[in-house]
Amino acid sequence: MKSDVSITLPKLNNVESLRFIFSLMIVYMHFTHEPAVKALYLIQSFNNEKLYLIVEFFFIIAGFFLFHTFKNKEQGWTDFVKKKILRLWPALACFGVVSIILRCFGMECTYIGLDIQIINMMFLQGIGVTPGHYGFNWFVSAYFWAIIFYFYILKNFNTKYANLIIALCVYFSLVGNLNHSDFTLAKIDTYNTFLSAGLLRAITGIGIGYFVGIFYDKIKERFCKEGHNSLKTFVLCSMTEILCSFFLIKNLLLKHTEKNALIFIVAFLILFFMFLLKKGVISKILDNKYLAFFGKYSYSIYVMQAASFCLLRFSLWKMPYFIVHTNILTGATLAFATILGILTYHLIEKPAAKYFNHA
Repeated sequence: MKSDVSITLPKLNNVESLRFIFSLMIVYMHFTHEPAVKALYLIQSFNNEKLYLIVEFFFIIAGFFLFHTFKNKEQGWTDFVKKKILRLWPALACFGVVSIILRCFGMECTYIGLDIQIINMMFLQGIGVTPGHYGFNWFVSAYFWAIIFYFYILKNFNTKYANLIIALCVYFSLVGNLNHSDFTLAKIDTYNTFLSAGLLRAITGIGIGYFVGIFYDKIKERFCKEGHNSLKTFVLCSMTEILCSFFLIKNLLLKHTEKNALIFIVAFLILFFMFLLKKGVISKILDNKYLAFFGKYSYSIYVMQAASFCLLRFSLWKMPYFIVHTNILTGATLAFATILGILTYHLIEKPAAKYFNHA
């Protein structure tokens, strides 16, 4: 009898590398939209208004791993929820504490009030139960509620019905958000009284990633055969990766011409699937343990980026040398955000995980 449990997922160093690169791109986007930076006209060469769509890519990657978490582990819904809280909460709490401390020292930064941090630490940011959204960490709350919802569906419904429910959730959340945002998916607000655009973005992306996991699980053995390691396969996959990467870089980071956000999602899905197969040149280059090593810091970098901006706003960003040399300022900002994320991981996330695992 064929087992219902899929073969163990191989280590995807290129996906981890991609997560790290995406986290830096998100930091870069928020950095260039900082009032202190825009006021000095420091960033003029890039048009990165579409970089927010990388959040959708994060959700899709999370949905892919959700499928394999569900398939390969006998884990109850309650245990899954506890695990997610223990995974997400320490860094979020660290950001809240650091933000309040900075405010006590007179660093009046955006979105660091005690009330807002309490909302963040309760995973209530930007899901429709609070007036508006504040700061960057709405992503965490949306991710948390969407992924435990899907895990509950998978655990309590027959696979056929669970897949149907998830498919309907993806369709209606995607269509609703596309039409609400004029096909940009740029909204995080609440509309039609009870629909949270931020939460629906998470439901859309995680659901799509889940179906990518299903499809990959069905065809991966076929692509592992020797016949699919030919030069022809390498060339075709490489061209696909290059074209998708060029499209995303051109339209997300340089000058965008496409207005429908769905096009970007499709392009990323093709690129992501190529990365899963590891048959093309870009996926092979990024499939290295050195860059992938930094993938584990992606969450901390994302969560702590606002704190790094707060510190830099009162230091580096005021120094004449960095104001003149904008490329160096950008690099220094990304490096500082990365270092703060790494410190948060090793001083907060990792010790907290070790403590809770032994508690």
